Amino acid sequence: AHMAVKGYTFFVTNDANALRLIERADQLGTSLDALKTLHFYEGIYLLFRNGAMQLADAKNLYRYLYYMTKRERDGNPAWGDFCGGMDKLYASIS
Repeated sequence: AHMAVKGYTFFVTNDANALRLIERADQLGTSLDALKTLHFYEGIYLLFRNGAMQLADAKNLYRYLYYMTKRERDGNPAWGDFCGGMDKLYASIS
């Protein structure tokens, strides 16, 4: 409700429920279709690719947030695969 009332264009959170309400707005009928999400891993990638973060720092932060537990390793790509996938994604956008 807060997001819709304030008219945010972007909303950054690690709350899975809020992300689901935004990303599946059309399926759930939440009227949050105009909002866009920015995931923390996208920020890590952009800071690294734009030279604002060193490779070791970006890799360690990604590993800490997305690749530390066995469950995370089973569901998330390793750093090299992550960067390759993000490179392809952002190359297709620009």
